[in-house]
Amino acid sequence: MRAVLALVAVLTAGGVTAWSALGGGGEGASGGGPSGGVTEDAGCSGDYCLGEYQYVNACGLLDPSSVATRIGPIGNDGLLVQESFTDPLPAADPASPPTWPFSARSRCDTRTIDYEKAVLRTLSLELEQYAEDGVLEQTPAEQGRSLPGVENAAVQDEHGGVEVYGRVRNTRFRLNLFWSNKKPAIAEPTLVALVDTVVKGVPNGPSSAADLGELGGGDRGGGDPGGR
Repeated sequence: MRAVLALVAVLTAGGVTAWSALGGGGEGASGGGPSGGVTEDAGCSGDYCLGEYQYVNACGLLDPSSVATRIGPIGNDGLLVQESFTDPLPAADPASPPTWPFSARSRCDTRTIDYEKAVLRTLSLELEQYAEDGVLEQTPAEQGRSLPGVENAAVQDEHGGVEVYGRVRNTRFRLNLFWSNKKPAIAEPTLVALVDTVVKGVPNGPSSAADLGELGGGDRGGGDPGGR
């Protein structure tokens, strides 16, 4: 497991009002930087490649600022957002490729502050991305009911929420949506649309840190590539 950069942002309908970094003072990060270009057939080039595939940032793929539009009212006090990602990515020498499928992760956690007026409490998306295709298999923990119109996805219904497991090409994802058992359940078409956004966004999703606002300080993670 690689170390990651963790950020906390407070978002309101008008945009970012304040945020701070978790962890000690290191090199600052921003939403800029080069992003590798990819299509289904062209492979990947640039600084954000896992083998022939582009690394995808979870907060960029499922933009926290779109939660109200995608799901419903978020209350009057905005959102807390925590972003975790891998930067830099584990290096791969084309002349000497690894004999094991190294991987990288990205996660985006969004939480409402005004629980009383928001239709949800939390929304999280975690991406586990491999440098090779064909290494992902469904595990027993990822089984559940199917989701209409979405392939390779399984839904587990919980008290006041759902957890969705899915696979897209070289990526395994887990989407958790929790509204609490005191709120009406999020409608099935809304859940289908959320998962569809993830599935369709993986092939060409953004790679660099999501542009959540200006960062005053932070850490860039380091460490060894993902486990064998």
